[in-house]
Amino acid sequence: MKILEDLYYSPEIYESLQSPAFRKEIREIDRILSPLYNKLYDTLTDSQKELFNKVEHLFNERTCAEERHAFLNGFRLAAHIFAESLTDET
Repeated sequence: MKILEDLYYSPEIYESLQSPAFRKEIREIDRILSPLYNKLYDTLTDSQKELFNKVEHLFNERTCAEERHAFLNGFRLAAHIFAESLTDET
C-alpha cells in the first residue's frame, strides 16, 4: 500500500492529526521521563550504555513499526466501514 505509507510518512498530514491534547500529554511525559532517563544513563558503565542503546534502538524501531501498521490497519478498517455504509441492505 504505497499510497497509505506515503500518507503516513507525510509530516504535514501526520502532524496535523496530532491534537493539542496529545502533544500536551507527550510533553508532560517527556518532562518527567527526561530527568529519569538521564539519571539512569549516567549510572551505567560504558558496556551497559552500549547494551542500553541497542535495546532502546530496537524498542524505537518496534514502536515505529507498530504505529505504522496501526495507522495502515485503521485506514483499511475505515475504508471497509465506508464501503459497507454505501451498500444497500437487502
